[in-house]
Amino acid sequence: MTTRTIKGLMASGPIVGLPRTLRGPLLVAIACALLATPMSAQRGRGFGTKSNSPNPPKQGTQAATSVGNLQPPKMITLVTADLNIQALLKPFPVQVVQFSLRTNFYQIAAPPGASASDLSQLISALGKIPGILVAELDQPVFTLETEGCTSSGPGGPGQAGAQQCTVAFVDGTPTLPEFVSQTALQQINAISAARIRPSHTPIVAVIDTGIDPSHPIFDDRLAGPGYDFVLGKKRGWDKANGIDDDGDGMVDEGYGHGTHIAGAVLAVAPYALILPIRVLDSEGNGTAYDVATGIHWAVDNKADVINLSLSMLEVSETVAGALQYAEAHGVTVFTSAGNTGGKILFPGNYDPSTIKFVLPGLEGFVFDGAEIVTVAAVDDLDIKASFSAWGLDIDVCAPGVAVYSALPGNEYGWWSGTSMATALASGTGALTYGLAGPKANFSPSAALLDYALPIDHLNPATAGGLGSGRIDALASALAALLP
Repeated sequence: MTTRTIKGLMASGPIVGLPRTLRGPLLVAIACALLATPMSAQRGRGFGTKSNSPNPPKQGTQAATSVGNLQPPKMITLVTADLNIQALLKPFPVQVVQFSLRTNFYQIAAPPGASASDLSQLISALGKIPGILVAELDQPVFTLETEGCTSSGPGGPGQAGAQQCTVAFVDGTPTLPEFVSQTALQQINAISAARIRPSHTPIVAVIDTGIDPSHPIFDDRLAGPGYDFVLGKKRGWDKANGIDDDGDGMVDEGYGHGTHIAGAVLAVAPYALILPIRVLDSEGNGTAYDVATGIHWAVDNKADVINLSLSMLEVSETVAGALQYAEAHGVTVFTSAGNTGGKILFPGNYDPSTIKFVLPGLEGFVFDGAEIVTVAAVDDLDIKASFSAWGLDIDVCAPGVAVYSALPGNEYGWWSGTSMATALASGTGALTYGLAGPKANFSPSAALLDYALPIDHLNPATAGGLGSGRIDALASALAALLP
């Protein structure tokens, strides 16, 4: 077996492509080897067969530009009631950059070179306009496994929000058993659980860097082409551009993150369909505005489960409003705790009681956040991973060390992080939903939390901060079959 590291580190061995014997429809092979299901039962679910007609948000055509030597303008997000926003904004020196009439979300540009004091006063004035529910700076969003690799990470060295960088290792000689029988799946009893044929085909929206649709793992396993909110067009594909866009000395360090996450979901729930939604660029960076509109788009396009393996350093009320929308529509959201080693990052620390507004149309709904599940990472001995955040906001844990999954270019590899733990939890949630179907009063989050294995005794230093324990896919799956 040969391996190499990616994400800006030097290769330690040659890489060969996936062996020819594995280049067929991989999920059919998984079905035969793992689920003992006839091949014919796996056919007929072609690309796009489960999705609705795409209905992306309308995008503004005006672009924010820099002036002279001034820095590009800061972005502000607005959440409004049904208002004539253009008329309301006329007295303000701002420019609409993007908007979604379906959600009443707006991204606007402040004047180039505006000071922190100017921005604070502008946001305060906008927030006082009747009908504007939220006015806030558009928060930067990042993948958990690529930030913190240099001193330019969003938390900065030694800061509470700083991430512990993890590195992906590409497998030069991948084999099918490495994927379908990996330690992480054995640990959560997913192999036995996946043998149970579901009654419903769950759709999992992976809101991330996109996926590589040519990878065999996604053969007949896509709910549609998804959407790219980074570029504002159809097809949520994982893209590399060969440019160090964020100036951190590494090129395309986020490329492959979404592919790896989606593959890990399918490792647990091989009957699920992936809906790829790209909100992060090839460096793994994005905006709260795109995440919020991506969540809305996922809900409107029939996602049963949403995977959010991403974080931001500050609370975004715009994203919180989107989480309200998902909860009100019965969609379970799995989000990662963060790779800080301590502090839980947003949306992992989302608390619905702190959100003082309700989106139009959701008045009267009681938000308790029960379907927004925060996931921490453990190793193969159920010990909290050193990089994993922990605390009272954690709901459940999952394996997050050396998870083996797909990477672009028909490759496979190991990657560690709370992102990967979240993907395994999302897969388990999808598995239970597929077995229960849209059954009244069934909650995928409750199935995971109620049947998790307690691990506080193995983690005395973090006892009480690891939620219900480590997920057990088989126990949760059997619970889903109960009347």
